[in-house]
Amino acid sequence: HERSVLSDFLLTLLSLALLTPDPRPPDGAAHTCGQPAHPLPKLVAMSATLDADLFAAFLADGQGRAPVVAVPGRCYAVTKLHLEDLLPLTGCHAKKLSGPVGPGRVDAELLIPTIEHVALHGEPGAILVFVSGAAEISRCCDALERSRRLRDLR
Repeated sequence: HERSVLSDFLLTLLSLALLTPDPRPPDGAAHTCGQPAHPLPKLVAMSATLDADLFAAFLADGQGRAPVVAVPGRCYAVTKLHLEDLLPLTGCHAKKLSGPVGPGRVDAELLIPTIEHVALHGEPGAILVFVSGAAEISRCCDALERSRRLRDLR
């Protein structure tokens, strides 16, 4: 969900490994000193939002684009609700918030009662929460794990 220097570095190393000609002997040939004894890595990137053409061009070998496989999925009915739409239903008030909420930041203390309300009073189904990155995901997961009401629903 989030790019980082490390993920970009790993992608660069993988692309170099994938684009370097395979120094291994053909099947059945004797292995010679100085050649790698392990197979070269294969890269599979899966994402609903990945720019497949961009990555295929980046990872292209000298003979064309890297292969792209598209797997269509089923569409499900989705109801979009924004945090501010549900706030009055949760009993939360602005004075209870743990800090300022702005673009790219989710207040976990506001998120919990909102998810509890939807889980307890909404229709059966999944709750999908969009947050900006790995740190935000961890913070929200930690807060959700502390919820007794959600734990009782399991």
